[in-house]
Parts: sequence; structure tokens; C-alpha cells
Amino acid sequence: MAVGDLAAFRRLKLGDLESLIARPGMWATTGHDLQMAGFRLLDDLLRLDGADRPDWLRPALRRFGKLGIAGAFTGTFGDSDYREEVASVLAEMATRMGYFVPSGPVLPEAQHRELVEAVTAAWTDRDVVFDDAMGRLGSPTLSIGGRVVSFASDIGSWLHLDFQQERLTRYDRGAGQEIRELGELLLRDVRLPLEGFDEALVLTNFGRYQRWGAGSWIDQPRHRDDDPSVAVIAASLRAIRAKDPSQRG
Repeated sequence: MAVGDLAAFRRLKLGDLESLIARPGMWATTGHDLQMAGFRLLDDLLRLDGADRPDWLRPALRRFGKLGIAGAFTGTFGDSDYREEVASVLAEMATRMGYFVPSGPVLPEAQHRELVEAVTAAWTDRDVVFDDAMGRLGSPTLSIGGRVVSFASDIGSWLHLDFQQERLTRYDRGAGQEIRELGELLLRDVRLPLEGFDEALVLTNFGRYQRWGAGSWIDQPRHRDDDPSVAVIAASLRAIRAKDPSQRG
């Protein structure tokens, strides 16, 4: 293949990678398939450049476990496709490899660190609606699928915020049956710039509900609670349940 053809082919692959990150639903039906497609593109680009996978890539992937990026989210929150979450991880890796340039602003390291601290302190024990969050945060480095937003720093650390639609169930008297509806888009978790998946994943109230169910506040206390009575009630319920097996869920 001529040099000009190789350059054109490389530009095509870069464009495909950008499209995959921006519109993951057009490239795959599941997060696992998106990961495979993304790494095929990255491997093609590495081969075109005569390079091997960087040494940091294997441990970066290992933190998600044997089932891959989407598998880590499935193991935490249950079955779903998680394509947007996978795309955000691919974007972070591709940026570090030099194959992707995010369209949004990249924050200075000090400002990024302040953002991480502020989000963790203010939102991990709250229910946060997407529009309210974005009104406070400003322009992200990357937004995927209207529900995953990422903020990158100039030293390569990333903060990811994963939102998810509420799924509400109510009784419809006219139909005589339960009706399932979509509610607000709520912050489910914050992914901090830390090495381990479990260590980096900080759940909100909604995220704890998604992971452990309606009784999560009893067994999974908040990181910070402004109402001490909640902790007292939870401790009392745990004590009652321990004494009376019939109270166990």
C-alpha cells in the first residue's frame, strides 16, 4: 500500500474511533461488543504506526476483571448494555495513546482535583438530577449518549459521572395493571481517577438503590449524613433483624 493510501487509511480509522466514542449505539448493541470493536480500531492504528500495545494498557484493563469493562458494571448494577460507560473508558485510553482528542475543555490539574473533591463531597450522598448537575459543572471534556459525562485534566486523570434513567412502576386504575414509566435522569455513580474499579466507583443514593435495592440505606450507610437520626434508625432496624429472622429480606 502506498504511503498516501496508508495515511488515508489511518485517517479513516481515527474517524471510526471518534465515531465509536461519540455514538456507541451505532457500533454495538452491548458494552462487551463495543469494547471489542474499540480495541480492534486501536490495534489497527498501532499496527499502522508500527507500535505495540503500551505497557500500561494491560493493568488498566485488568482492574475491570475477567469480564471486561462492561462486565464490571454488570456485576455491580445488573444487566444492561453499558455502552456509554465503555465508550468513556475507551476515550480515556485512546486519549492517552494519542489517538483521540476530546472536543471539550481539558482542565488544569489543580482545578480538576478541586472538581473531584467537590463532586465527591457534595453529591455522593444526594439524588442529583442531570440538568441540575450540568448547570453547576459547566462544559465537560466529553459527553456520551446524553448520560455519561467526563472531565479530563491536563495530566491525564479523568473524572466520569454516570447518569441513569429512573424506572418507575405505578398502578393504573383504568387499565387495572401496573404501568412502567421512565422518570428523571439521576446521577448513579462517580468514577474517580483511581486505579481499582471498586475503589474508584463511588455510589450516590440512587446508585446504592440500583446496587442493593430499596433497603440499601439500612445496610449500606451513606458516606456523609447530615441527619444523624437516619443512622440511628438503620442501626435499630439491623438489630431487630438480627434478633428476629422473619424480618430478614
